[in-house]
Amino acid sequence: MKRMMAYCGLLCHKCPIFIVTKTNDRKEKQRLAKIFSMPGRTLTLDEIECYECKQIGKKILKGCDMCEMRLCAIKKKVDNCGQCKKYPCARLDFHLTRLWQSGARERLDRIYKKHNNR
Repeated sequence: MKRMMAYCGLLCHKCPIFIVTKTNDRKEKQRLAKIFSMPGRTLTLDEIECYECKQIGKKILKGCDMCEMRLCAIKKKVDNCGQCKKYPCARLDFHLTRLWQSGARERLDRIYKKHNNR
């Protein structure tokens, strides 16, 4: 599987939503719908689907379409937050403290250093 990275540094191939989109395992979708649902935002089985947040015109997880990091990176025309001149920003810092997948900050730090020759 091709390794893709979200704007915020998450690795798509490690994301359970991305994986279940590929396998289409109904039981796993039900389990993930319970895990990723929040008060006021209950996910249906049809919403447990994501083809990567950088894909235009393909389905991404409900809520990710309005993700502040995603919208900001698209506006600034950067491939990820590590390429932004304002990296790291408060918006990203808050998001990174809540991520379920480790290593995102380290990946973005490496990209920022490489991109800015530091």
